[in-house]
Amino acid sequence: MKRDHDAFDLFDDPAAETAPAAAPFSSPLRGLFTSFLLQRAPAVSSDLRGADAATLADSLDAALRDLASVDWPGCVRAATALDAGAWASADRAAGWPHPCVRDGCALAQLLLALAAESGGERAEALARLDRAFILGGPRDLLREGVALLLTDSVAAAPPPSPPADDASAGSGVADASTAADLTLALMEQRPERRIARAAAPADAEGLRPYWKESRPVVLEGALRGWPALEKWHDLRALRRAHGARLVPVELGVLGGGGGAGGGGGWSERVMPLRDFIDGHLVEGARGGVAYLAQHALFEQLPALQADFAVPPYCALGPSGGPQHVNAWLGTAATVTPLHFDSYDNLFAQVVGKKYVRLYAATETPKLYVRRGGGGGVAAQGNVSEVDVEAPDAARHPRFAEAQFTEVVLGPGDLLFVPAGVWHYVRSFTTSWSISFWF
Repeated sequence: MKRDHDAFDLFDDPAAETAPAAAPFSSPLRGLFTSFLLQRAPAVSSDLRGADAATLADSLDAALRDLASVDWPGCVRAATALDAGAWASADRAAGWPHPCVRDGCALAQLLLALAAESGGERAEALARLDRAFILGGPRDLLREGVALLLTDSVAAAPPPSPPADDASAGSGVADASTAADLTLALMEQRPERRIARAAAPADAEGLRPYWKESRPVVLEGALRGWPALEKWHDLRALRRAHGARLVPVELGVLGGGGGAGGGGGWSERVMPLRDFIDGHLVEGARGGVAYLAQHALFEQLPALQADFAVPPYCALGPSGGPQHVNAWLGTAATVTPLHFDSYDNLFAQVVGKKYVRLYAATETPKLYVRRGGGGGVAAQGNVSEVDVEAPDAARHPRFAEAQFTEVVLGPGDLLFVPAGVWHYVRSFTTSWSISFWF
């Protein structure tokens, strides 16, 4: 099933409270997380009972009681049961059956992190905090916990595994250049469809005419001065600094209409960043197509924020800045199905090349929108049924009439995609991109 780890918080920020005292055993993480758990868990337990998940609620309640009495073996048993039960429930439903089940799973990770840290298992504690982050746990609190684990004087970092023989950026997909050549040849035959390009304006006012008219444009030179344009080509540095951290990775090709494809199917797995790099991203890797897609990596690994700057054009948004900043790191041949977003988007191409095709909102009747609801990629009703590169004329006859524009983005390009504009994306090479939703 698709374990749908998206980038949005499901928890409110915890109130700043003093952790309960009187514990025969204290730990750095316990003081940080106990008050949050005691504050948040009763509401999650109540929601679980209301969602006919009383067994999960019982496990959560038991884990909290054992935490309060510092019964670590009991806490581990109960939290492990909660974790396993939540995933089993999600497996049966082919998605999270209710937000509280996912909330409970995230709380289980915090409980297991506390237990691991109490036993000196810092690497396991760090992995549990990463899992909690991926599940939508309290981000500010989790960053504090990670910082404690990485800087505490008694925390010995696990020795890094030896780097791959060649950890420079490479696609790992043999036919990527052929696909790129074919696409570029087609684009040469239809120059009227090219997305407009313009020199990057100095401030948000320069983008305002495009923003007011919902008109896409590629801003050239907008990323000038970003350290990421040079640094992120070297996957060895990323691996050395953050290789042990867990990230959600999509494996296989998500079909052009939002269904599994690519022969071997599609799935999502949580894995150490080093395994993602060694198995998929480096030159000669044989793990196949893989994508760290729409993930709040820069909140999880805040050190990376120094390598780029938020584009000033985000000031046009209602909050005066970005609402979400997500990373997109993957092999060649990754595909994002045709869809639209409710946010305006500044899509920064940092490393590699990507093909992007856009359809105006007025083309929606010809794009065969998949029915929304439930879990999965089409839950919001904003995904097309059509496989853009291999459309089924019998099922989707009007798609051939839909008008589009297109572009190949290279390092340094910044594409403005207005809210409501449909877009389809395919990578030609190993690629790093950042999306700024505002």
